[in-house]
Amino acid sequence: MESLLLISGLESDLGAQAMVTGSPFMTVLLARLVTFYNSIPSAVDPARLEEILVNWVQVHHYHSEEMQDPTFQGRTELLAFFSFLDYLDHLIRVSHSFTAQSLSTEIKEQFFERHLEPKLLSDCLESDNPELLLGLAFTSQTWLHIKSDRLAHSFSVWLLGEELSDQPTLPTHTLKDKLINLCTQPGLVGLEAVRMFDVLLSSPCPYILDRLVTVHMETRGYHVSNSNPEAIINSWSDVEDEREKIENLSEDIKRNSRSVTPSRTLAPSNIHRLVNCWLYLVPDQLRLDEVRGSGYDQYVADASKQVETVAKDCSTFDWPREATGGWEKSETSSSDSRIEADPSRQWSEGKFLSTIL
Repeated sequence: MESLLLISGLESDLGAQAMVTGSPFMTVLLARLVTFYNSIPSAVDPARLEEILVNWVQVHHYHSEEMQDPTFQGRTELLAFFSFLDYLDHLIRVSHSFTAQSLSTEIKEQFFERHLEPKLLSDCLESDNPELLLGLAFTSQTWLHIKSDRLAHSFSVWLLGEELSDQPTLPTHTLKDKLINLCTQPGLVGLEAVRMFDVLLSSPCPYILDRLVTVHMETRGYHVSNSNPEAIINSWSDVEDEREKIENLSEDIKRNSRSVTPSRTLAPSNIHRLVNCWLYLVPDQLRLDEVRGSGYDQYVADASKQVETVAKDCSTFDWPREATGGWEKSETSSSDSRIEADPSRQWSEGKFLSTIL
């Protein structure tokens, strides 16, 4: 297996093409993945799948006698499947770009679509439908074993569709719509569907976030349009600009990467404006009720830590550093952060947020 990692990582276009098109490389790997998957007993408990989080290098430790669990039916088969999935993910990370893209596409078409998708599209919506519950649990655990960018993209396209937006004029993605609708189902199916989306969002990935949330935030109007006079006021002062450059330089030394121009969108005055808009979502009675102890200060402190953690996790995403959105094209756009203040601007939170909120 390690030899295959070395060979697939060679920086040779001809070698990569020969491996993909002129050898059983793809066929053997996909056949082995499907074999491991088919060996898993159908009676495995979906609730116990979350216990399986392994990597292919150290999985042998889980087969030791002291790690055995006779109450966990299918544990050995699950370890074999997810460890091999982790190996394929590792292989994609280190392989030549052509090899990695080809393998990611094959996994999407030969495994996700042919074997995992039928479980998720089960017509039976009973609250304890074992096939559907198992499919949702498998999807969650599969995502937790994906670390490579190309496989993450293939997984996102399979699960949520190629199109970022879910506007009525665009063709709908059957699987995405089905999974979102499952969140409203009673019983275990609804809980497992919500858990699946929680797993997807708890491991930040731009492909997942863009398709579920951020594409709908672009036209929300949180940031003042660059054509608006307020945008000039809400930009960096000379002192703030210099301080940001110094901070970027220190981070640049730590990360050993080039520094970037400070973002006008992230100017302190803009950040304060956005934070205040968020804080004012809490009613005054709760924010100012110090007598009975509303816990608002603790709420702000906890939320601040959560935002910092998420921002750190998303720092490597290739997102624009300046606010973008179709609303900037409108000359009549209001500078109010609330889109309701300007009827000329239409905003929809998207099907996912409207379902879970």
